[in-house]
Amino acid sequence: MHPRRHISPFQFALLIAASYMGFGIFQFPRELVLHAGPDALWGLLLEFAWALAALSLWFRVNRLHPDRPLFAFLPRYLPRSLTDLVAGVTVALHLLLAVVALANFGFLMRTYFLPETPLWAIDGAFVLTAVYIAWYDIAPLARTLETVFTVPALLSIFIGLLLIGRMRFGYALLPTTRLWILPTLRGAYYDAYLFFGFEITMVLYPLVRAEEQATAERYALWAMVMTCAFFLFGYAMVLGVEGPFFLARIQWPTVSANRLVDIEGLFVNKLGLLVVVLWGLMLLAFLALRLWCVIHDVMPSFGSHRLPAYRLWLVTAAALTLSAALAIPSIAPLSQLLMTVVLPAMLGYILGLPLFILAAARFAHRRRPPPRARRLTGTRALGRPRSRLV
Repeated sequence: MHPRRHISPFQFALLIAASYMGFGIFQFPRELVLHAGPDALWGLLLEFAWALAALSLWFRVNRLHPDRPLFAFLPRYLPRSLTDLVAGVTVALHLLLAVVALANFGFLMRTYFLPETPLWAIDGAFVLTAVYIAWYDIAPLARTLETVFTVPALLSIFIGLLLIGRMRFGYALLPTTRLWILPTLRGAYYDAYLFFGFEITMVLYPLVRAEEQATAERYALWAMVMTCAFFLFGYAMVLGVEGPFFLARIQWPTVSANRLVDIEGLFVNKLGLLVVVLWGLMLLAFLALRLWCVIHDVMPSFGSHRLPAYRLWLVTAAALTLSAALAIPSIAPLSQLLMTVVLPAMLGYILGLPLFILAAARFAHRRRPPPRARRLTGTRALGRPRSRLV
């Protein structure tokens, strides 16, 4: 591969944001409203809180060895067999996220835009584009996402403002004055997929220069705060336009709401649908980052670090992702896969793994004596002379 290249703190924050925003944006806030009901806003705020806390937790893991990716230093704290197991689970989850995101967008595109186009053509085009974005490794990937990711986000906010005049369910935006714990927790749990993907920091963190890593952390946290504001704005617009009862019964609420943006006289009068298409760029960013991260998790285990090997693994991972996505027959089993497998597995991974690693690191540091104590061994360390010659 190319010699190690660094990314700026801004690029780091942008890549972290792109690693999760493209996954759940189309279903949001369906599961939240369906399970939390009138307490959906409290559930959303709870979801923001756990995402920010979990990202900060992952940064603590990164600081254990800030110049090395996770699986380069994890054997210092865990047995090799357990490290290999964690690495295998990580790769499987990254691929599973890519499969779910790709299949979901393929079904969406065929439903709303391309009903006569086969799924293999839609999904294949997206996978090939994602491979092209990630083809030259991290530096070109970061520069590409600076445009591919930011433009749709800004345009989405502008188009969302045009929905204000169509809001008929403003009452639904007000939460209940009495907080019901279980509905709030259910809503936050079932909508937690909104932030799946930021664990990619374990691979990106060492690519930031040591003197800039604190700044990169701060930028990434602020980027997540801005993302939370973006989702809060989207929640208000979609719920206010569609209402809680209709919203909870449709598969892609944001798409349905944006279809209402119709401006006569423009070249593209269905401007809302244009935004939905541009959200496909967010999916491309998400998919390219998932494939890139999988390769950088796999390659060290095989001792290969050259660019041809990276591209071979990239094509292999892309082919596996495409094949698995096409094997899902419809949106119903895909939703079941997301709720019953992906959701609990990713939540356990994101919240449980950093706590486990930090506990293992603390235990290892307590067992290992400090450097001075290790040097003062033998009779001299006890304050006695080396010999008793008279």
